Amino acid sequence: MTDPAGSNAAPGDAQAAGVMSANRAFYSAFADGDFAAMAAVWSEREDIACAHPGWPRLTGRTAVLESWRGILERPPSIVAATPRVMMLADGAAAVLCREIVSDTILTAVNLYRLEGDGGWRLTYHQAGLTNETLDAVPTSPSLQ
Repeated sequence: MTDPAGSNAAPGDAQAAGVMSANRAFYSAFADGDFAAMAAVWSEREDIACAHPGWPRLTGRTAVLESWRGILERPPSIVAATPRVMMLADGAAAVLCREIVSDTILTAVNLYRLEGDGGWRLTYHQAGLTNETLDAVPTSPSLQ
């Protein structure tokens, strides 16, 4: 596996590394169908949201986690590739990546917030179709 710190953050940036670790935990929970791990990745706050492809917008922790409970009952084969961390202001960060699900490429945006316990927690996830083809997507760096 290639080092997933392929981002715009400076080498050794502890905050960017923390964000990448949280993002890996998100995709590991997704791929493994692990609802408890998925719930732990998301912020405990109510001001979270998720937009799954083809679904209506989901807001609030209960709605977001219930959507994941259903998805994780039969998780798709998913690989997250080409992550890019963008450190934002005030303890916020974004990870842009591609999700490869079977032969479909999705573009994903994951927003994280640094919370009181020092951990980065997911506050927003959106994935949507792209016109990219598998042969156009680099296989590394990968999150898995």
